[in-house]
Amino acid sequence: MRAGYFFSMEKEPITVVDNYTLASPVERILALFIDYIVAGVIYTIFFVIFPGFIAALASTVYLIFRDNFRFLGYKSLGKKIFKIEVLKNDSSRISVKTALKRNFVFFTALLNINPGSWFYIAGSITLLFFAIEGYLLITTDDNQRLGDYFADTLVVKE
Repeated sequence: MRAGYFFSMEKEPITVVDNYTLASPVERILALFIDYIVAGVIYTIFFVIFPGFIAALASTVYLIFRDNFRFLGYKSLGKKIFKIEVLKNDSSRISVKTALKRNFVFFTALLNINPGSWFYIAGSITLLFFAIEGYLLITTDDNQRLGDYFADTLVVKE
């Protein structure tokens, strides 16, 4: 790791698969932050009508399938803003099955909606997954998180 890398979290652009340039960890983290805001809005809207599990399910469905919605151009709102996209390593758009593999970590968020002792265990599992994902994102040469490895995907600049 070169000096200053940790603070800027920027790496030199790496050209991959048919001249695509990888999205930086900063772009990916900020895009995810925007997607979490969108998921929070979805949760709030659904909570007014269907409090509890349905609201959590609706926001989780957005997080899992956010790069599969045709009306968003097959990019999440955060990715649209930062002009990045998810592709399979063969340069094709990701499928629903690939989205499930890639975003399995968001399923753990559904475990967190029940208060009680289980809530602390589920929260710990969720935090562990996010810590692993973040660590891999900022330390691997190809800026891939755990879900990207499982689904064989890359996040690239448009």
